[in-house]
Amino acid sequence: MVHKGSKLNYLSAIHRNSFNLFINEKIENLFKKNTNIIVLKYFLMIICVFVYNN
Repeated sequence: MVHKGSKLNYLSAIHRNSFNLFINEKIENLFKKNTNIIVLKYFLMIICVFVYNN
């Protein structure tokens, strides 16, 4: 049973890592193009929203 649980944790960790790699790849692709300015604008907008909500 313990082995089963650790195996599930291991699989979920692999899934999380692959998901993070996928996101990092997407972000890198965005920054390679000239859309990084748009991305920064969105980040600033999100930060402003959080500041105003708090």
